[in-house]
This record gives sequence, C-alpha cells and structure tokens, in this order.
Amino acid sequence: MNPDAIAARRALIRAYRAYLEAEAVLEDALADAAVLVPELRQHHLRPIGAPGSRIRRLQDSRDHSVELLEVVRDKHHRAMLRLTTRRHVSDAPEIAVLPRP
Repeated sequence: MNPDAIAARRALIRAYRAYLEAEAVLEDALADAAVLVPELRQHHLRPIGAPGSRIRRLQDSRDHSVELLEVVRDKHHRAMLRLTTRRHVSDAPEIAVLPRP
C-alpha cells in the first residue's frame, strides 16, 4: 500500500479511537448527572451544562473529536482516490506519438 494511504489510514484510526473515548467519557458523565437529576432521563433530555462545567467541557471535547474525525475521514478518502487514480493511469497503455510527415 502507498505510504500516503497508510499514514491517512493511521490518522483515521487514531481519530476514530479519540472519538470513541470522548463519547464514552461523555456518556459516563451523563449517567452520573442522571443520578443527580433523574428527570433528565425520564424526558430524554441531555444536559448541556453551564459554561465551564464538566458536562460542557466533555460535550465540547466530543464535538471537537467528531469534527476532527470528519476532516480526517475526508483526507483518507482523498488519499484513496489519488491512489486509485494513479493505479488506473499506470495501467493505461502507452501511446506512441508519431512525427508529422
């Protein structure tokens, strides 16, 4: 595999793992918050949290990881397209150009 594609794939995996970790930490914090305020779960509400609160920081961290994942996924997709395009170009037959008479 192409080194650029390998690097893009590794970045995608790292971004996805960071997203999963941020999501898990946020879900744990929301479960802890639901213990304190059970009405949130009953009405299927998600607390946003006051500016600077733990929930807000975790939500912002998760949002950032989602944005980063989208950017890295797009970069990975473009790297794979470049690799595919290069393969098709290299597989094409060579065309000989004849001089004009």
